[in-house]
Amino acid sequence: MNLSRLFFFLSFLFFIFFVVVFYQQNSPQNITFANSENILSKNSDQTTAPTGIIIPSIHVWLPVYSASINNGNWETTNKGVSYLSGSAAIGGSGNAIFYGHDWPNLLGNLKNVRPGDTIQIISKTGDEFFYEVSTVQEVNPTDVSVLAQTTDSRVTIYTCSGFLDTKRLVVVALLRKK
Repeated sequence: MNLSRLFFFLSFLFFIFFVVVFYQQNSPQNITFANSENILSKNSDQTTAPTGIIIPSIHVWLPVYSASINNGNWETTNKGVSYLSGSAAIGGSGNAIFYGHDWPNLLGNLKNVRPGDTIQIISKTGDEFFYEVSTVQEVNPTDVSVLAQTTDSRVTIYTCSGFLDTKRLVVVALLRKK
C-alpha cells in the first residue's frame, strides 16, 4: 500500500514538472529580454530585409520572419528565426537582431557555434551577406547590452538556454569585408 502511494506521489511530481517544462518551452515570453524598449535603430532599411539564415557549422538553413516588439512583448515564430524589424538593416552599420526558439529544428544547436564560424544572411533581393562569429556567450535576460546598436556592422543571434530557459545564449558575428 505504501509503495502505491509513493508511486502516485512521484507520478504527480513528474506530471507537474512536465507541465512546467512544457509551458517554459512554449511560452513566447521566454525568448524576450527584459527592459529592451530602447534598442531599436532609427535607420532600419527594410529594402534589405532578411529572408533566410544559414549557419553551415551547425547545419542550419532557416527562413527569417520579420517581428517587432509590441507593449514589451517580442513577436516570435515557431517556423524559423525572427528578425527584429526595428533593428539595423543587414549589411549596414548597426546591430541586426535575430532570435528563435531553442528547439532541435530551429536554434537548438546554436550552442555549438564557435568564433570564426560563418553566418550567411540572405535578403529579399537575393543579396548574400557573410558574417564571422566573434563571440558566443550566455547572459541573463536583464543584460540588454548585447542588443545595443553599434557603429560596426553585426548580427546578434540569440536563443534561450540554461535550466528552464532562464538564460540567453548570444552569438555575435561581424560583417566580413569583401
